[in-house]
Amino acid sequence: CIGEPKVLVSRCGRSGRDVKGPSGGETVGLIGLGAAGTGIALCLVDNGYEVYVADARPKTDFEALLRQGAGRLRWTDNDDLCRKCNVVLTSLPSVAVIARVAAQHVFPALRGTWIDLSTTDEEEVKRLGPLAKQHGIDLLEAPLTGGVHLVRSGDMTVLVGGDREVRRYLFHSCASEIEFE
Repeated sequence: CIGEPKVLVSRCGRSGRDVKGPSGGETVGLIGLGAAGTGIALCLVDNGYEVYVADARPKTDFEALLRQGAGRLRWTDNDDLCRKCNVVLTSLPSVAVIARVAAQHVFPALRGTWIDLSTTDEEEVKRLGPLAKQHGIDLLEAPLTGGVHLVRSGDMTVLVGGDREVRRYLFHSCASEIEFE
């Protein structure tokens, strides 16, 4: 983990709880539209964000999702997403995919904050953290726990490691309660 783990209990907009929307000036992107990534993208849309999205699978696989996003989900590729957005979230299936996406897309193009929602291993996070800093990127480790079925219901837990002030308000958009230890 990057620093001491923090606990975030997500409260997505669909749960009916009072949440805070975007603070302004942020362009948010999400790479990885599996079950968790899809839920996070829709949660952000529910809370007022326009979200650029990308996935290794073709856009045609996500037409229904893009319609569900009511024009607030914008399809693009990984490179364009990292150039356009100052906050990039990744929700990827393996450590190898995270490392590849970081090396090929995040590090060369992003100038902002990278929030990795994937389940990683400690050694890989320790390796990626300094590399991100060398590229001028703030990295938050924020794996989801409790099962992807809880993302849309607003009952998931996210373990957040990293600088507590880095894009703290982005987490507020999908959470009504954040506890920093």
